[in-house]
Amino acid sequence: MALASLSIQNGETVVEIGFGPGYCLKRIAQSVGHKGKAYGIDISPGMLEVTKRRSEKAQLIDRVELYCGDAAKLP
Repeated sequence: MALASLSIQNGETVVEIGFGPGYCLKRIAQSVGHKGKAYGIDISPGMLEVTKRRSEKAQLIDRVELYCGDAAKLP
């Protein structure tokens, strides 16, 4: 429901904080299209690796940029 309420459009830039296994981030990357970008930050290195593999398998890795870190300490 949260993703539907965002109405993400092709070409937009979206950040997901705490992407976990990457299910929503995958849908975000699909929604932003080739012109957009999906960024994600998660505190768990394990979740970053899972999401990276999932993004590669879905052929969305070019639309996704992942970071491992504490969202409370964003640059």
